[in-house]
Amino acid sequence: MNKQISILNKISSLVLANPVKRRRLFDLLGSSGGGTAFWISGPGGSGKSTLVASYLEEYHIPAVWYQVDALDRDPATSFYYLGEAVRALVPEAEEQLPLLTPEYLPGLDSFLLQFFERFYQVVPPGTWLVFDNVQDAPSPSLLPQLLVAAVQQLPQTCRLAIVSRDEPLPALARFLANRVMTPIGWDDLSFTVEEFCQLLDKEQVPGGLDQAEQLHGLTGGWVAGAILMLINLRGGRVGDRLPLHASPENVYAYFAGEVLEKIDQKTRNFFLETSQLPFMTADLVKEVTSVPDVALLDELLQKNFFLQRRYQSSAIYQYHPLFHAFLDSTVQRLFAPEHLAELRLRSARALENRGLAAQAVDLYGRIGAHDDICAIILAQARTLVSEGRHRTLANWLGLLPAAVVEGDPYLLYWQGVAAMIDAPLESRLSCTRAYHVCRERGDFPGQLLCWSTLVEGFIMMRTGFDELDFWIAEGERLGKEFEAIENAEAAALFSAIMLIALLLRHQGHTDLPLWQERCEKLLDRCTSVHVMAILVSGLFWSYHYLGDVRKAGFVEARLNLVLGQPGVPAMGRLMIHMLLALAAVGRGDHQRCLQMVGDTLAIADKTGIHTYDLMVVSFGVYTGLTTGDLPLARRYLDRLAPLLLPHALWDHAQYHFLEAWYCLENMELAESRNLLLKARDFIDSCGNPYTIACVDILHACLHLDYGHPEEARKHLEAVQSNERLGHNRIISLVVQLSLADCAFSAKDPGGGASHFGRALDLIHENGLTLPFPMVNRRLGHVVAQALDEGLGDAAVYDLINRWKLKPLAPEMVGSLWPWPLRLLTFGGLEMVENGEALQPSVKPPRKLFELLILLITAKRPGVLKENAAYRLWPDADGDRAIQSLNTALHRLRKLLVEEDVILLENGRLLLNPRKCWVDCWHFEWLEQRAAATAEPGAAGRFLLGGLRLYRGDFAPEHQGLELAAGYAEKLRQAWRGMIAMARALLAGGELRRDQAEELGLALAAAEELAQRRGEEW
Repeated sequence: MNKQISILNKISSLVLANPVKRRRLFDLLGSSGGGTAFWISGPGGSGKSTLVASYLEEYHIPAVWYQVDALDRDPATSFYYLGEAVRALVPEAEEQLPLLTPEYLPGLDSFLLQFFERFYQVVPPGTWLVFDNVQDAPSPSLLPQLLVAAVQQLPQTCRLAIVSRDEPLPALARFLANRVMTPIGWDDLSFTVEEFCQLLDKEQVPGGLDQAEQLHGLTGGWVAGAILMLINLRGGRVGDRLPLHASPENVYAYFAGEVLEKIDQKTRNFFLETSQLPFMTADLVKEVTSVPDVALLDELLQKNFFLQRRYQSSAIYQYHPLFHAFLDSTVQRLFAPEHLAELRLRSARALENRGLAAQAVDLYGRIGAHDDICAIILAQARTLVSEGRHRTLANWLGLLPAAVVEGDPYLLYWQGVAAMIDAPLESRLSCTRAYHVCRERGDFPGQLLCWSTLVEGFIMMRTGFDELDFWIAEGERLGKEFEAIENAEAAALFSAIMLIALLLRHQGHTDLPLWQERCEKLLDRCTSVHVMAILVSGLFWSYHYLGDVRKAGFVEARLNLVLGQPGVPAMGRLMIHMLLALAAVGRGDHQRCLQMVGDTLAIADKTGIHTYDLMVVSFGVYTGLTTGDLPLARRYLDRLAPLLLPHALWDHAQYHFLEAWYCLENMELAESRNLLLKARDFIDSCGNPYTIACVDILHACLHLDYGHPEEARKHLEAVQSNERLGHNRIISLVVQLSLADCAFSAKDPGGGASHFGRALDLIHENGLTLPFPMVNRRLGHVVAQALDEGLGDAAVYDLINRWKLKPLAPEMVGSLWPWPLRLLTFGGLEMVENGEALQPSVKPPRKLFELLILLITAKRPGVLKENAAYRLWPDADGDRAIQSLNTALHRLRKLLVEEDVILLENGRLLLNPRKCWVDCWHFEWLEQRAAATAEPGAAGRFLLGGLRLYRGDFAPEHQGLELAAGYAEKLRQAWRGMIAMARALLAGGELRRDQAEELGLALAAAEELAQRRGEEW
C-alpha cells in the first residue's frame, strides 16, 4: 500500500449500503439541463453527501468526487488530486492535466480557466464533478477562485455539485442570480415523514407511520439525529430524549451520554483506537487497534454507525466528520497525555509505513515527533516541489523548531526552496546558510545543490547581479571538482546555471568557453525536462549574446525538431517558441520573429503560463527598433510596461533603455536623454555589464545626434575597456560601427572607413548580422558613408536589406545605395529598378514622362496636385485636368512598379526620397557641399563625385518642356562651376597625390565633354 490509498480516499465517492432513495430530490437533481451547478448546503448529518452519492449510484453516472480538507491549504495539492481523479476516471487519457507549478502562478486566473476547460474535455460526457465538505477548506484558500472557474467553464455535457454545511460563497452569488447554479438547502434536505418511513423499513424498526411521525417531530427532519436514536433504541420505539431540532453541536453530548457508554467494550475500544486515523483500511486497523476482528468495519457500516465506505474494490472507510470530531475530542478527554501520544505515534507510523506522508506528518506534528517529520521531509521534498506543492513543504517545515532546521543543511535548503515563491529573500538566506554549512562539512553534493538553487534564484528574480561575483568564484572552485559530479542532471544544472551567471555578470571570463563546452557535452545525457530547458536556454542565450552564429543555428535546428515532437509540455513549448523568436531577431528574420512572438503569447494565454511574456514582448520591440518601424515598436512597448515586476530591476532597466531607444529613433533627444539616465540608474543597481554597454552605445548615438562626436567616443571607449565583455562579438561589432559613425560625423572619412572595415571583418569572420543596439537611422548614415568610401560588398548590402536601413538624407547618398528605383537624367532619362533598366513593352505616353519630369524638378516639397494638372493640361477645364492627372498617376505608378514611389502629402505630389534616387538631386547636393567646404580633401571628394555623375544635359529628349529646359540650364551652370572649382583645387596642390590623380582624370573627361558640346569658358 502506498499513497494511492490517500489519493483514492480524497477523490472517491461514497459507496452506500441500501440508502434511502429520495425520489423528490433525485427529480430536482435530474430536472435541470446540462451545464447546471448545484450548491447543496445544510447542517452536518443532513444527508448532503449521501444524496449526491445515491443519485449517482442509482443512475450509474460517472463522477469525479473531491473531498476538501486541510491538505487544500496548498493550492497545488488541489490540482494534483484533481488530476489524479481524472487519471482514475479516464486512465486512457493521453494528456495529463497540468500541475500548479510556479510558472503558472503569475497567470493564476488563466490557469484556473484553462485547467477546467481541459478537465471537462477529458472526462466522459455526463460526468459530475463533486466538491464535498467545502466547509472544511482552510483559510485562506484558493477554493473560492477554483469553484468560480469550475462553474464558469462548466459545459452542457457535465454537472457540478458543491456540498457544504455553509451557505453559498459570495464569489458564487452571480451564478445563483443568473440561475446557472441551483441551491438545495435545509428545507429541501430535511427528511419528510414518508422518507422516515423508508428509513425505518431499511433499519428494520417496527412502528410504521406513527413511529416515522414521532421521529420527524423529534428531529425536525434531521436524519443524523434520527439515526443516533435508532442506533440507541434498536428493536424498541423512539424515545423523546433527543432535544427538539437537535443541532450538530448537541451530537457530542448525545453520543457521550447515550451511545458510547451503551455499546460493548470491544466496539468502544475500536472507536477510540481508530480515532486518530483520517481513514481506515483493514491492514491499518490491524496495526493500530487491539481489535483483531476487521470484519467489525463492515458490521458497523451495516449498522449505520456513521461510517462511510469510499472505494469499492479495496475498501477505504472513513468516519462521518461529525463522528470523527466527536471521537477525537473524547480521546483527548479520556486518555492520559502519554497514552494519547502513544496512540498518535502508532497511528502515524502505520500511515507512514504505507506511504501516507501527509497524514503521518500531521500526527507527528501533534506529538512533536520531530525526527520522524525530518525523515519524511527529506524523503518527500523533491517530489512535492516537482508537483508545485511548495506550501505543503513549507507547512511541514513549520512544524519543526527553528533549531532543528538550522542544524541540518538539507532542511535549511528545502526551507529555502519552499519559500522561493512566497518569500524569495528569506529563501535566499536559508539556501545561503545551507551552502555554508555544507562547505564547512565538506559536503560536495550539498554545496552543488545549494549553489545551483541560489544562483538560479538570482537569475529568476533579476533584482541585481553584483552578488553573483561571489557565487561565480564559488562556482569556479566547485568546477575544479567537476568530474566528481556523478549525476548527469546535477552536472547539467550546475553547468547551465554557471554559464548563465557568466553571461549576466562576466562575458569576458576566461573559462566561459569551457562552460559552453561542458553544456554541449551534457546535452545528450540530460533527461530531466526542467534541467534540459535550463541547459538549452543557457547555451542558446550564450551563442546569441556572444555572436556565435554557427552554434546558435545548430541549437535552433535542434529546437525545431523537439517542437515537432508530440507530448512536449506547455512550459517546454513556450521556452522553445521564445528561443526561436530570439533566433529570428538575431538573424533579422522579422516576419518569423513576429509570428513566433504572436504564437508564444497565444500559448501563454491558453496555458496561463506567462513566465516569458516580458521577454517575448521585448523581442517585438527589438524588431520594431532595429528596422526603424516605430509604430510597431510603440505597440509592443505599450504591452511591455504592464509586465514589469517591482523587484526586477533588470526588467526596469531594459524597459527604460528601450523607451530611450524609441525616443532616439524618433528624434526626441531630450526625452531620450532622461530615459537613458533612468535606465543607467537601474542598470548600475542590477550590475549587468551587457546592458551597461547597450546604454553606453545608445548614449553615443545621442551625442552624435547632438553633434558631439568626441563625447560619443568616450562612451564607446568605456565599452571597449570593459573586460567583462571580452567574448561578446556583437558588442565589438556595434562599437566599431559606432566609432565609424563618430569618425564620419567628425569629418574624418579615413577613420570612419577604418572602423567600418574592422566591423566588416567581424561580420565576415563570425557570420554576424545583428547590429544591436545601434540606432537604425544612424546605422543607415554610417553604411551610406561607407558606400561612398568604396566599402560596399555583399555584407554591406545585406545589412541594408536585412535591417531596412535608410540614409539620413537621401540626396546625400550616391547611386551605390541599393535603391528600389533610380532615375538617371543626365544625357537622357533612364529608369533602373533593382539594378535592371525598365524596358516597357509598349512605349508610354509622353504625358507620363512630362509628369515624371515635373516631379523631379519639383523635388521637395513637391507640387500641388491642382498646379500639376494645370501645367500638364493647361487647355482642359479643372475637373477634366484632374481626371487626366489621376489617370496619368495610376499609369506612371504601374510603370515604376512600386506603388509608393509617388506620394501625395498635404495635397502635394512628390517622389518618395526613401524609394527613389535621382542623380540630379545628388549632383546638386555635391555641388553645394563642394562650394561650402574649405577642407581640400573633402571638397575634392564632392567635386569628384559631381564631375563623374554629370554625363550630359538633363533629360535632353524633354527639353521642349519649359520646366525641363530651365532646370537643365541650372544644372549646366552648376557643372561649369564644379569644373572651375576642380581646376582651382588642383592648381592649389593641397590634395593627396592619389586624390589629385582621380580628380584630374574626372576634370579631363568633363572638359572633353564641354569641348564636344562647344562650351566656351
